Amino acid sequence: MKKMPFLIVMFSFLVLSCEKKEIKPIDLKLFNYKVEYAKQVREVVESFTAKYKGKYSIEIETIPYEAQLVLEARLREKTGWDIIMIPPYSSIEKNASGGYLLDLSSQPFMQKIYDSVKPPVTYDGKVYAMPYGLSAYGVFYNKDIFAANQLSVPKNIGEMKDIINRLQSNKIVPFSICGKDEWTSGYLFFSLISSSMGKEVDRWIESMNEGVSSFNNPKNDRVFEILDFYRANGGSNIKSIDYYVQMKNFASGSTAMLVQGFNEYNVMVDQNSKINAGIFAFPIGEANSSDLCVDVDFAFAISSNIDKEKTEGAIRFLDFLTNYETMELMSKGARIIFGVKDFASSGVTGDIKKYLDEGKIVNWAHRKIPAGVFEESKSRIKKYLTGETTKEEVSKNLDRVWRINIENR
Repeated sequence: MKKMPFLIVMFSFLVLSCEKKEIKPIDLKLFNYKVEYAKQVREVVESFTAKYKGKYSIEIETIPYEAQLVLEARLREKTGWDIIMIPPYSSIEKNASGGYLLDLSSQPFMQKIYDSVKPPVTYDGKVYAMPYGLSAYGVFYNKDIFAANQLSVPKNIGEMKDIINRLQSNKIVPFSICGKDEWTSGYLFFSLISSSMGKEVDRWIESMNEGVSSFNNPKNDRVFEILDFYRANGGSNIKSIDYYVQMKNFASGSTAMLVQGFNEYNVMVDQNSKINAGIFAFPIGEANSSDLCVDVDFAFAISSNIDKEKTEGAIRFLDFLTNYETMELMSKGARIIFGVKDFASSGVTGDIKKYLDEGKIVNWAHRKIPAGVFEESKSRIKKYLTGETTKEEVSKNLDRVWRINIENR
């Protein structure tokens, strides 16, 4: 009987030893190429590891320069990351076709994502990344100017012309246009091509790659007509207006509308924090069916070359990203359009969400074409807007550059 206290002490010691034994976390590595979101990604990771009480450890590596080349090389060598921030289209195609990405098609969290933004991260019928941050391009408008002039968002080009007439009769410049810097013109051009062609844009790109189509076609004729309309209603001397003046003119209320991308919303708010802006799709034709250009900016993928425990942890992290609280954390100090259906929105993001909810979006053509063609379009369309070249010359040169890019692939 005297041995009982000793046995009890030994048993207690063993129990305490087990309780104090440190559980080794499952180590995950996360690849980030968006420097502007580095702080938010870090805070999201901290929140995730806290939720799982140290079960997971996530090391973040941010590579801003030549990020995709580094990513592809490391994945090939199987020395890459477990959770991967990745851009759409070519990066998905290269890494999915190489067998480096996990098929996420059947994951429950993918049900929370808009179907309309899944094609840019789809390869061979399978979804290989979760669209997270989106980009958009359309017509920003000053809601106060519209209200003061009893104007509403146009549904077609006829209503857009009525808006222009009302603004001009009240001595208000309709559009803020940049005619000095080249880079803005390429984005404008391909957003209009996307809107004009709609769902047919992919087939047109395929036919251009096959060498059987041209920029000189009826739907692009309509694009040039819109460019003429746009140029004619941007005030005088647009040739001297650079990007910063373009943004300032709209932010200050000197013009009523601005055709730009969502990233520029941050710039206009920095210039005028009280600006009351909205966004709508540029109406192309007479039908009430204009779609807004929306595409994937960045997505999250999972490496296919990791063990079961790490895969489970990575899946949990992607699911965690779709939580309302996580999206609030991710957008703290940043403006993000999420690919998740129930993200909080108001103002400009609320307008974009409405297009997403209604399925009235079209993916942005410039992300799918040869890079050299997009670069060439910037100078060509800038010259077209300033009256230095013709539609025929633009089409001929872009056709030529496309052929050269295909031949040199």
